[in-house]
Amino acid sequence: RMVSLDYIRRSAKRNAAHSVGRAFLRALGLDPARYTARSWEHEAYAGLRSCMANHGSPMDGRR
Repeated sequence: RMVSLDYIRRSAKRNAAHSVGRAFLRALGLDPARYTARSWEHEAYAGLRSCMANHGSPMDGRR
C-alpha cells in the first residue's frame, strides 16, 4: 500500500523545521519558508542559552 501525496504533504508541512521536511516540500513544489515558523527556534533553545552562559564556576566560592 502506498502513502498518499496528501499524507506526505501534511507530514512535510508539520515537519518543515527539519531538513527532510523541507526537502519534501521542495519536491512537492511548495516553499519551505512559508511553513517554517521561527518561533520553534526560540522555544527549543530557550533553556540552552541560559545553561551555556558563563556565570562563573560553582568552584569559585570554595577557597
